[in-house]
Amino acid sequence: MTQVDLTVDTHAYKFWDLEFELDLKTQMPLMERGADRTSYVVAQKADDDCVGLIDNFSQTVGTLAAGLTDSDILRSIQYLNDANAHEENRVALFSSAEQINLLQIEQYRNSLYDQAFSSAADGKFRGFFGSKYGVDFYMSTNTEGTNAAGHDNGIFQREALAGAMIDNNRVATDYEITTDSFRHAVHSIYGLIEVRDTSGVWAKGK
Repeated sequence: MTQVDLTVDTHAYKFWDLEFELDLKTQMPLMERGADRTSYVVAQKADDDCVGLIDNFSQTVGTLAAGLTDSDILRSIQYLNDANAHEENRVALFSSAEQINLLQIEQYRNSLYDQAFSSAADGKFRGFFGSKYGVDFYMSTNTEGTNAAGHDNGIFQREALAGAMIDNNRVATDYEITTDSFRHAVHSIYGLIEVRDTSGVWAKGK
């Protein structure tokens, strides 16, 4: 067995200072909106770092800026099967562009549409949008890459990656009397690492 060292070395935080006079003169609840947005931004930083691990997988399929095919998806699943990766908790992360590409493949459109796009009211694109071949499909606009250069999509079993979060969106606030302002900060401290290379596939695509 190979020892894996996970280093907790990332401190993500966001801080803002709001003068009470400004808050009183606006109809929008700036404090409430600011607090919500600050937590979102810090959580998104952790998400950024997670998706940044996908292109570390040595097993690859597809070509950047070209849409993935059903054969690419099946080859990815074969990679996981060959490695005896657990069949549960398999996920695929796709960019928005790649999701739309898959929905133009008839067999994907027919199966995924019924799961996530059955009606205009229920239809959703971001996040979970269906399962196929025992893999849960997710779309994130946070996937690394661009529409022009392509994106780093990934298909992997959960144990391919590991993380340690020792401070998760901790909120710190105070009042500064000299400026008559409310100060708000959110902190997260964590570490992330790839631990099972053969349990993941870098799916280069749109």
